[in-house]
Amino acid sequence: MYQRQLTFSEAIDCALKCNYLNFSGRAALSDFWWFMLFSLLTFLTSVFVVGVLGEVAACVVGVLVLMFLMLPMLSMAVRRLHDVNRSGWWLPLAVTGIGLLPLLVWFCTGSYMDYNRYGDIPNMID
Repeated sequence: MYQRQLTFSEAIDCALKCNYLNFSGRAALSDFWWFMLFSLLTFLTSVFVVGVLGEVAACVVGVLVLMFLMLPMLSMAVRRLHDVNRSGWWLPLAVTGIGLLPLLVWFCTGSYMDYNRYGDIPNMID
């Protein structure tokens, strides 16, 4: 048995179609980082492309893209914390400057390679 790494397109598909508002379960390391890269690239591209039309249009489009991606980003972060056997309630630590460091460490930590209270190991293949 081993943990399969999702590709970029599989991670996006899974985050936006299957788990848009899913705050339960676990998200593997590759799922989380591929989706965060997609979110960043989508935001920057939309602001850059619309920026040609003017600052106001770029701001409006940027806010709309962030509103669309905010819930799946939050649900992905909670499921990523679940994967390292932490509660999603650790996420409000991001509001404090000091809280960003443990969250970043947990987001970069490999999966807890056993069943935990949040479910089975994500993307396991026999």
